[in-house]
This record gives sequence, structure tokens and C-alpha cells, in this order.
Amino acid sequence: MRSRYWTTVTLAGFAVYSVIAVLGSLSTLVYWNQIHFHYDTTQFVANRFLDGYTCALFVPLLFWLVDHFPLTRVRGYRHAGVLLASIAMFILVKYALFVPAYRLWTGVWPDAYWLLVLDNAVPVALDFAAIVGVAHALRYYRDARDRDRATVELKTQLAQARLDALRGQLHPQFISNTLSAASTLMHEDVDAADQMLTQLRELLQTSLDRPSAEVTLDEELGVARRYLAITSRRFSDRLTVSCTADDDVRNAMVPSFIMQPLIENALEQGVARRPGPGRVDITARRVNGSLEVVVQDDGPGVTLIPPAPGGIGLSNTHARLQHLYGKSHAFALESAPSGGARTVVRIPFREGAAL
Repeated sequence: MRSRYWTTVTLAGFAVYSVIAVLGSLSTLVYWNQIHFHYDTTQFVANRFLDGYTCALFVPLLFWLVDHFPLTRVRGYRHAGVLLASIAMFILVKYALFVPAYRLWTGVWPDAYWLLVLDNAVPVALDFAAIVGVAHALRYYRDARDRDRATVELKTQLAQARLDALRGQLHPQFISNTLSAASTLMHEDVDAADQMLTQLRELLQTSLDRPSAEVTLDEELGVARRYLAITSRRFSDRLTVSCTADDDVRNAMVPSFIMQPLIENALEQGVARRPGPGRVDITARRVNGSLEVVVQDDGPGVTLIPPAPGGIGLSNTHARLQHLYGKSHAFALESAPSGGARTVVRIPFREGAAL
């Protein structure tokens, strides 16, 4: 990659000086022809092109010097001295190369070496100073671009770390609840408790097999069914669950394990707080360019529900959605028109790979 950079710098230097030599030669020749000035074409063309190409030879060297001796606040004066001394030396070397090359091309010797140096030192020095300026500008641009890229990568890594932490907080809470339910059930039905722990192991294995931040809705609903198979045992036969998802949204991408805290909230704050049978309805549909997922219960409703201790489930869900989608998402816990509470999640509709 670095060798390609230096090749580009060298070729660009020769290309720029070639354009300058061609355009400068044409304009001068047209003018001389208009005033009928007599000149030697070979010597004129040799002088123009060799003057440019012997400058182009030093373009990569000047870029190298800027890389190693940039004009910064820390060592600006010292590096400026190095650059000025190098430019002076390059001018001497330039005309040491120019004189024999001109003789080889034209067959005649140009003006005396020191006369050429004294006559052209100022304009050549300005040329080299301009190259140093361009090299600095490109260096500052490259550094700024690298800093921006590093900042973006750092923000991405930080966001991913926070997402992992938020998702990780859900698992201990769920495991604690499940183990507590299994402990209680153990005294009543050992086989049922054993089956609950087996289902918990399978669900945790699924968690380990799904490290990505997003999965398809169909996969997420499958995990939700396993979760419900575990948690519904504590409600015995008084829990009814309905899940309706349109066919055109089953391949939509959703955050991994997004359903578990929504369902848990409906069970704990809805079904568990009402006497008799309870119901949880899960629906998923496409609304314009968004995927809408609603989890609704028929419990006492939002106004009667005190804040959950720590608010881990729904607050973490909201935080994960904010990290993943920013202002492109919507999240609400509200009273359902038919009674009870419902949690509504809207995220941009984006399909995953076909299963």
C-alpha cells in the first residue's frame, strides 16, 4: 500500500510538470511565431522539459521530508530549517543533472552551471516550496481522515459494547426468575421442574449460538415460544397466548432477544396482576416502511402498574433500540383500547437473507 502511494506521488509529479512544459512551450512558440522570433526548436524544447523533469525528480523526496519533518507546533522551526536546507541542496543537484542531460539531448552545453543556479534559484525554490505546501495539505487531510475513521470505529465499538452489556443484563434476570419458578415447582412436580430446567438450557444454548445484534423476526418468535413454554408453567392453565405475524414480515430483521422483555413485562405487570385467566397477544405487521411489533395483555393497565424495580427489561430494550436505530424507531408502553396495557415497537423494515 505504501509503495503504491509513492508511485502515485512520483507519477503525479511528472504528469503535472509535463502539462506545465507542454502548455508553456505551446504558448511561447505561438508568441514567437507571431513576432517572427528566430529560435532553435530542439534547444527550446529540451530546456523546457528538462527544467520541469529535473524538478519532478524531487517531488517524492519533498513528500518524504514532509512526512518525517512536518511543520508542527512542537518542532516547527527546526523542521523548517531542515526543509529550507534540503530545498537549497536540491536546487544544486537539479542543475548538476540538468547540464549533462541538456548536453546529451541537444549536443551543446547550456549556460555555465553557477549562472543557471543563480538565475533560476528563486523560481525553483518557490516551486519546491509549493510542493512542500501541497504535501502538508495532503498530510493534514490524511491525518484528519484517519482521526475521523478512528473516531467512528471507536464509537461503533463502544455502541456494540453497550449493546452487549444491555443484552447481557436481561439474561441473569431471566435465569433468576426461571430458577426461582423451578425451585417452587420442584416441591409440586419434579418432572415439570426438570422439563423447565431443560428448556432453560436449550434457550441459553440458543443465546450462545446467536451472537449477532439482529436476527429475523421468525427466529425471534421461535425463541419467544421457548421462553413462553418456560414461563407459562407458573400460570398453569389460566394463560392464553396468541401470536399473529403477517407472512411478509417474518423475514424482517429485529434486535436479538427483543421479544423476551416485552413478553415478560406483559406477564409480570399484566397477567400476574389480575385474578382468573389472562391473555397475551403478540402481533407483527408492516406499516408503511416500518415493522410494528405489539405485545398486549389484559391486565390492570398502565395507570395501575408501578414502575418495575430497576426497570431492567423495558428500559434496556428502549436503550438497545436507541443505539441500533436512533430516531428511526418508536417505543411506547400505553393503555390498550380494549383494556390492559400494550408495548409498541416500530423499527425500520429491513429484510434479512431468505431462510
